[in-house]
Amino acid sequence: MASLMQYLSPGEKEVVAAIEMNLSKIGMDTAIRFIYIGRSDIFSRGNISAIIGTFKLFNTLNLNGFRPNKLASTSVDYFFKKRREYAKKRRLLNAYKLRMFTSKPFVLNIEEWATIYHYPTYIIEAPTVRRIEAKKGEPPIGLPT
Repeated sequence: MASLMQYLSPGEKEVVAAIEMNLSKIGMDTAIRFIYIGRSDIFSRGNISAIIGTFKLFNTLNLNGFRPNKLASTSVDYFFKKRREYAKKRRLLNAYKLRMFTSKPFVLNIEEWATIYHYPTYIIEAPTVRRIEAKKGEPPIGLPT
């Protein structure tokens, strides 16, 4: 019996090869969460777009990619908009504090994990990531070493 691979287009063959390569590596259930909180006078929706944009650097047109979870958005429609938006923000913050997830985890292999979690440094640069200085702080008193 002939293989069905011979009937695939070159693009479909590339997708099948990429899937086979990913399946050959160890995979782990993964969930990526971030929360952006700021006072209303300094809060900027552009910062959220910038963070989402850094994850979109990993997207490809014919393979997988990252996208935001619509359930984790704070936007609401219709009646009592301010009250419902406030309640949704509180629920999201509490879920974040309690490490609860609003969506199912997805599988990333070791190579994909390493690519995402090894942030750009001065040696390894990303084109759209701007470097900022973080505040320096002391560890809490009584922290076990």
